[in-house]
Formats: sequence, structure tokens, C-alpha cells
Amino acid sequence: MSSLPLALPGLLLLVLAGSAALGSCDSVPAPRGDGVWLGTGTTNTWVRADATEQEVERMLAELDSHGIRRLLVNIGVVNHDATAIIGETKRPPVSTAELVRFLGFVAAYEAKRSGSRFTLLAGICVANGEPVGDWPACNTESPEVRDRLGAYAVRILGVSSAGAPARSFDGLHLDVEPAGGDETFARLVAVVRAVRGLAPHTELSMASPRIVSEWDGPRERRWYWTPYQYRTVAALVSEFSPMVYVPPDRISHDFTVESYQSYVRDQVVRIARALSDTQTTISIGVPTYWQTDGAHHEQMDLRNTLFALNSALADLGRSDPRALRRVTGVSLFWYEKLAGNDALWQQYRRLRADDGEERSSRR
Repeated sequence: MSSLPLALPGLLLLVLAGSAALGSCDSVPAPRGDGVWLGTGTTNTWVRADATEQEVERMLAELDSHGIRRLLVNIGVVNHDATAIIGETKRPPVSTAELVRFLGFVAAYEAKRSGSRFTLLAGICVANGEPVGDWPACNTESPEVRDRLGAYAVRILGVSSAGAPARSFDGLHLDVEPAGGDETFARLVAVVRAVRGLAPHTELSMASPRIVSEWDGPRERRWYWTPYQYRTVAALVSEFSPMVYVPPDRISHDFTVESYQSYVRDQVVRIARALSDTQTTISIGVPTYWQTDGAHHEQMDLRNTLFALNSALADLGRSDPRALRRVTGVSLFWYEKLAGNDALWQQYRRLRADDGEERSSRR
């Protein structure tokens, strides 16, 4: 398994010295708009050396045409002791040279299209103390490992394209799983503190689990947060991307469009209300795929998720406008399923233009 060394002390000091020029997460957030994940886990073909400038330009133009200028660019998965990033099977991890190249393509596109400025967040995945799928367990209990992880995050922020105008990442996106429970949550908070401590002023987005509700059973603690846990992490991050489309076991075996939409609607309302007194924004995770494999179902698609979101926003507009202001967009997971898919894009545009009134989505 190939890996990329993470330590770069000289560059780390350079980035820390310049970090004060970045905006603080303590300020009132501006509207962010919709975003999309680019790549997932150890895979991101768009930043690879075999991706041409024309291919990257077509991808950016497609997103631009749909008003999406917020990209969560997956870099890879941290290994067991945060000394390396794990690459795809039979391929090395994304290199610094590939990131420089990708950022240069973005800069060239933005220079050609006046007013088309993308927000680029570098995505880092962490298996929080235990394996998650093909992600190796990272020893997040170790302060040394957490410090190395934070140093790598800062190093990524310091990568920039060659030439003028120079282009770099605008912030970070963390995906730390599992996230709930007592011990795993404590490790997660320690990881976020380590990153925030080294990058105190950068934008820090985070994938987050569902919030506890009557849908959850007692054995699912590792996969949800309480309102208190949401507010605890909100003090450290700029934005949450809640993965509300992953349902609890209670409805996984008797899954209908109605139960899925009720669950998503309830989650959006609960999370927004839990964060109503914070400055952290919410970009709701929306799937662009479906698969029936025991954990995912065909009801978990873009159409049904956006229907449920619109209903939740209408509810918040009537009952809790302050909570409604926390929800600033959606994060589409992931672009690879949207690329060139006109039918899916039409669904997205139609439902995102909806005024939020609840409508029937029976098939």
C-alpha cells in the first residue's frame, strides 16, 4: 500500500505565520450556497495526474452552469498513525504535485470566467480508532497522532498552484467516523481541536452524523449525536454537512418513501434547532445515488431527500426562523454520479427552486 509522508515542518511554520490573514470562524457566516463532493474515500480521479486540463475544465463548467461553486475535494484517508495518506488500490495516494496541478487548472478556469470563483475545501477522512470499510483504523487516542494529523491539514492549506494568480485551498473538510458514543466522540473532539489549534482562522467544515431522535435505538450510539454534542463541535467548526440520508436500523428493514422522508424532515429540523444559537452553518448532505445492499435503499435518492428538505425548511420558516438561517445549502454526494447526467441535474434544479412547500412524492 503506497503512502505519502505527511511531515513538512518548514512549510507548517510558513502557513501558521500567514494564517492570521484568513477569516475567523467566529464571524457571522455569509451565505454559502450549494456544494458537491469531488471524489470519495481514497478515490479522486479529478486531481490525478492523468486528468487533463480539458476534463477538469468541463467538470468545473458543468458545476458552474448549475450554480455550484463549493467543492469538497477529497484528498484521501489518513493511515493508522497519521504519517501517511492511503492511496487507491494499486495506486499511490494523491501527491503534492498533483494537487498543485489541479489547483492550477482551477486558477486557469477562474481566470477565463470572470466572476466564477470556487470555494475549495480539502477533504481528509479519518477512521476514528477503528476500521471503517476499507479505511484503516487511525490511533486518534494518541496526542502525537492527532498533532501529526493537524500538521498535515495545515500543510495542505499551504499548497498552491504555480504562476499567477496563485490558487490554494480555501479551507478544510473533515470526515471522522464513527463520530458518536462517549469514547469515540471524545476522540473526535480531540482530533478537531488539534486541527483547529494549528489552523485557528481557516474555514473548517465537517461531516456530521444524525441527531438523536425517537427513530434511534440504544445500540446506535456511535452513529448519532445529542444536541449538546452538536453544539460542542459547533464551537470548533464553521460548517456541518449532516449525513441525514443514512437511516437508523429501526426503519432500515421496513423502508418506504414515507418513512424515509419523515426521518429526513425530522433530522433537518432537529439539527437546525440544536444549532440555532450558534454561528455554525449547515449544508445538508444529499445523495446522488442509490443502491440496495442492506444499508442503502432506492428511496435514499436525491429526489426524495430534497422533497423532505423542502418540507423541513417550510416547517422551520413557519416555526423557527432563527434555526432556518443556519441552513445555507446542500452538499451533493458525490459529483461522479452527477457528471453528464442531465436527468439528475434537472431533478436537482427543479427541487432546489421549490419554494419549500410540502408536496406528495409518492411514485
